[in-house]
Amino acid sequence: ICPYQWRTKAHLNFEIKWLRFLSDKSITVSVPAADRKGGYIQTIQSPEGERYGVLFAAMPGGPLFNPSQQQNRLAGRLAGHIHSVSEAYPKAGVPVYELEPLLETALESIAAYTAVRRADYAFFQKTAHALLARFGDFSALETGICHGDFYHNNIHFTDSAAYLFDAELCGIGWRAWELAAYRLKQTVTKPDPLNPADTQGHAFIESFREGRPQSKSEPDGEELCVTVG
Repeated sequence: ICPYQWRTKAHLNFEIKWLRFLSDKSITVSVPAADRKGGYIQTIQSPEGERYGVLFAAMPGGPLFNPSQQQNRLAGRLAGHIHSVSEAYPKAGVPVYELEPLLETALESIAAYTAVRRADYAFFQKTAHALLARFGDFSALETGICHGDFYHNNIHFTDSAAYLFDAELCGIGWRAWELAAYRLKQTVTKPDPLNPADTQGHAFIESFREGRPQSKSEPDGEELCVTVG
């Protein structure tokens, strides 16, 4: 069930169609379940207003706080396959995420909380402008349909497969962002001393490259996306 005004019906419809498209291509994602009338989106009247709900199929396995190298390889391969298969999905009407609006939204959100701390706000502004300038150097980075929140808590793992769900941020964006989100979550979570986060990240990226070779500049794009995240 979506929070009030968090999603539009148009975005939900795209997510539903895209996930069904991926499932038809044998990609292991959680697919929406249709109701008796063949619809997918349920409208729920709540005190704050209309909210939307969609029922998704349960996936085998479960999320892992610290996936093994093998499980990170499964996740990387899954991400690569999703990006490759999604090239054939029609782009008309798909939500587009761009860096500048994302940074502007973040600055607007914190402005009220830094009214008496102008030096802090100036620092955030300077950092945002620097990031925008650096991203201009990587204009050749490819964009396409991405999951938008691809990391281990949104994946169920078994010994032999990875199953993806929670695609509420899906849309067209930087391909590097998908890789960066996975690495970022590993950076901020506590790694197992016997299985450090950098080793996990390398296993993920190596497997991603098997299914989808990167451009020469894309590793730098990952670093920038991690910084923005």
